[in-house]
Amino acid sequence: MSPLRLSCELLVNGNVGQMGAQIIGAAVCFVWAFGASFIFFKILGKGDEAPSQSRGGTRRPGHSGDGQPRLRPGQPPRDGLTFPVPHLRGGTTQFAYSDTWTWNGTAWTQLSPASHPSSRDGGAMAFDTATGTTILFGGLSATTGAALNDTWSWNGTNWTNLSVTGPSARYDANLVYDAAIGKLVLFGGYDGSSTFSETWTFDGTTWTKLAPAAHPTARANPAISYDPGAQRALLYGGDNGSGTSFYGDTWTFDGTTWTQQSPVHSPGQRSQSAMAFDPVLTKVILFGGRDSANVYYDSSLGRWTQRDPIGGSIANPSAMDRYV
Repeated sequence: MSPLRLSCELLVNGNVGQMGAQIIGAAVCFVWAFGASFIFFKILGKGDEAPSQSRGGTRRPGHSGDGQPRLRPGQPPRDGLTFPVPHLRGGTTQFAYSDTWTWNGTAWTQLSPASHPSSRDGGAMAFDTATGTTILFGGLSATTGAALNDTWSWNGTNWTNLSVTGPSARYDANLVYDAAIGKLVLFGGYDGSSTFSETWTFDGTTWTKLAPAAHPTARANPAISYDPGAQRALLYGGDNGSGTSFYGDTWTFDGTTWTQQSPVHSPGQRSQSAMAFDPVLTKVILFGGRDSANVYYDSSLGRWTQRDPIGGSIANPSAMDRYV
């Protein structure tokens, strides 16, 4: 078993969730903490070591948004939840990192790879089941303040710059492995002045720009995951890049085109949410974002349902906490 496979053991009810590890892969269990790459914490108790939220970093040029950090300074994650904890973002205090961490189900371990991507924020990252590697694309450079368009691969030991031609420079796009087509799918992003509505696929060696008959409008920070039950990639929400308007639409991708869904209920307009497939619930679960709420998407019912911590449900999700 490769180091990456070992680092991606996800414990589900005391057992290793192999399906979850394959689908969620490094997006949940493995972290390269360079900023907006999502850092997932499964809080097991106080005192667990994790990538620091208070380390010094490189101040990034201001990102026009709501002027609020996603996490209050010093605010700890909530015990018993699995959710992303990004670094401070928005306003004037900005940091970006280039450190690499793995999570094995009980502890975080910082690695020291021989090579790695430069410090950045807003990169897109997903585990490629077909190649058994984690792919990182783009981001916003912490040194130059410019959008990036490099593609990196992580094999469990080291990072490799693939030096391939692909999407133009951008950050705040999102990336997901689509098992139905055996490729990664990238959508959206922002380059500092324009948002994108392009759909790209990556097969481990080549980026291909698609021309779907229909697609979501241009946006940054959409939530995206793969629903194996529906055999579709699922995209929700996002923003206009500058953080002044938000989306609350639901789209599915069948490998050829996007189709807008019309669920009975939805989480409402938001961006910067985290979304992943839960093999135990057999549902895609979405958490947080701007005006956060805990919601589930059931592909068989075609609706979103908010869940409270006790296990009940709320028909109409609403804002619960602006910080996650």
